[in-house]
Amino acid sequence: MKQKDMENKKLESKKVESKAAESKQTESKTIESKKAKSQTTKSQKPESQKIESHKQKSSKTKTKKLESKSIDSEILDSAPESKSWDFQNMDSQNIDSGGDYQADSKALDSSAQTKISAISTTSADTIANATQNTKNATAAQNTNTNTTTSTASASAQNTNSTAHIATQALLDAFPHTLPILAGYIAMGATFGILLEKEGFGAIYAALMGIFIYAGAMQFACVGLLAAGASVLDSFIIALMINSRQIFYALSMLGKLAKTERKKRWYLIFSLTDETFALLNLKTPKKHINNDWFMFWIAALNQLYWVVGCVLGALASSYFTFDARGMEFVMSAIFVVIFIDQWSSSKTHSPAIIGVAVSVICLVAFGKEAFLLPSLVAICAILLYLNANNSKKALE
Repeated sequence: MKQKDMENKKLESKKVESKAAESKQTESKTIESKKAKSQTTKSQKPESQKIESHKQKSSKTKTKKLESKSIDSEILDSAPESKSWDFQNMDSQNIDSGGDYQADSKALDSSAQTKISAISTTSADTIANATQNTKNATAAQNTNTNTTTSTASASAQNTNSTAHIATQALLDAFPHTLPILAGYIAMGATFGILLEKEGFGAIYAALMGIFIYAGAMQFACVGLLAAGASVLDSFIIALMINSRQIFYALSMLGKLAKTERKKRWYLIFSLTDETFALLNLKTPKKHINNDWFMFWIAALNQLYWVVGCVLGALASSYFTFDARGMEFVMSAIFVVIFIDQWSSSKTHSPAIIGVAVSVICLVAFGKEAFLLPSLVAICAILLYLNANNSKKALE
């Protein structure tokens, strides 16, 4: 029994020991499993941290990608020729390859800064160009303004200088026309009286003095108007009366060729016996313009004639005049001109030739027809003498 009890105790002690050993083993296993779990959790922590850092980096790259896209759009708007960058493919390649995101972010920052600097440079160039264009436009406007001002001032100066030159020529020409003033006022008044007696008033006298301006022809027109002559008859008579002026025109070709065109046409129109004489006898002073001098002589003479015609017509409507003998006034004017030429000229051969030829023609052709032949003969002789003198001067 004792042995059985001992054996039972031994068995129970073995069972207790085995249970204790099993409990120790289980405890050691639990401890080891806990350690393993802690190790696994510790090993998993850096991986989770890597994943989180990877997520943060990917979010940062996405934000930078959005910023780079906005920068790209600004560059495309401001500089159409700038290159576009494919950040999406770059980011995807970096994420897929697991590259160094910090280096990528630095590269993105540098490219963004480069593009920003390009934008600022482009905008600065654009602003500089706009400023330069504005300066150029302002300078051009100032130049145009100065040119316009200078042109206006130059034209005003030219106008003032022209007026001054014309005024000086008028003052120089007026004294030479005083002998013509007395004769033209008297002869014009005679014409106006005769015209008014035929029933034509001062208006007709003024128009005929302005547009016809031919003393002898105007007197002939009074009879033609009174007789109701035809246009053809009036033309033939005017041609015969004024044919002597052909020779005046020939001798004036040299002087008129040098004058201004407008003045030349007026001088041709206004060439009368008295005007022809003054233009050949009188010369302007050294500082006086010759074209204006000749113009004023012709214009003043016509003015005197028109005033005389109008005054005669107006006076005849209120007073009665006997106009007989008044035509001698023109002969008296020629005598005055002849004396002036004789005293002022050093050579008297042209005057002597003119008087001699006129007397010969008067005897040969009579007083009604001597004028035209005498003019032809005088011109021919003077031209011949002038040609001989020119040849001698050349030799």
